[in-house]
Amino acid sequence: MCLGPVGAGGNYSACLNDGQCGQPFICIDTGDIFLSPCCLEWCITAADCPGGSTCEYLANPVYVNGTQYGVCYDGFGGC
Repeated sequence: MCLGPVGAGGNYSACLNDGQCGQPFICIDTGDIFLSPCCLEWCITAADCPGGSTCEYLANPVYVNGTQYGVCYDGFGGC
């Protein structure tokens, strides 16, 4: 059985690891040295993302059954 993140963190919640994020989120370091990594929602296209964000693919691509996944991100840095 495959288990995903199990925390309570929602979209843009600060996190240190995936276990602090609820589903369908993953803890991502956006590269902003002044802000914490945050829980971001998995996506395939921008249509999967809430208003104001787009589907950004990861530097290390993630594929599931041949489909590339990214995260919904608004481009404003970390959390």
